[in-house]
Amino acid sequence: MKKIFITAFSIIALSTFAQTDSTKKSLDCYFAGSVSMSTGDNFKQNSYPSLELGVCVKNMTFGFNAGRMNIDKSLFGGERIDNYYYELKTAVYFPIGSIKGFAVAGLGQYNPHHVFIEYGGGFVCSINKIDLIMQVSSWDNMVYLSPGIAYNFSIK
Repeated sequence: MKKIFITAFSIIALSTFAQTDSTKKSLDCYFAGSVSMSTGDNFKQNSYPSLELGVCVKNMTFGFNAGRMNIDKSLFGGERIDNYYYELKTAVYFPIGSIKGFAVAGLGQYNPHHVFIEYGGGFVCSINKIDLIMQVSSWDNMVYLSPGIAYNFSIK
C-alpha cells in the first residue's frame, strides 16, 4: 500500500509541475506553522506543533512538514529523535466565496519505523501574503484540529 501511495503521489506531482507556465520567472513558496490538537484530557500530550515549508503550483501545494509528537516533555530533558515526525504533504485548493477550501493528503513517519497516512480538509482566509488556516485531518486513526498561519513568498 505504501509503494502504491508513493507512486501515485509522485505521478501527480510530476504531472502538476509539467503543467506549470514555463515563462514564469519565480517560484511561489510558503512557510507555515500550526498546532494539531486531538481529543483527550491532557492538552500537552495531545498537541503536536509543526513547521512546514513548501511550493505552490496553480491551485496545489507540495510541502515538507516536521514537528514534535507532543509538548508534554521539556525540550531540555533528554530529547530524542523519537519525539519528532516528518511528512510529505500535498493539498488542492478551491474557491468558496471569499475564502478557499482545500483537501489535504500526506505520507509521514515517526518512531523510526512507523509510517502514517494523513487525509482531511479545511479552510483558508488570505490577508495579503498571510494565510489563516483551519484544518481537520486524520492520521493514525486519530482526528486532529489544526489551526495555523502561513506566510507566502516568491523566489526569483
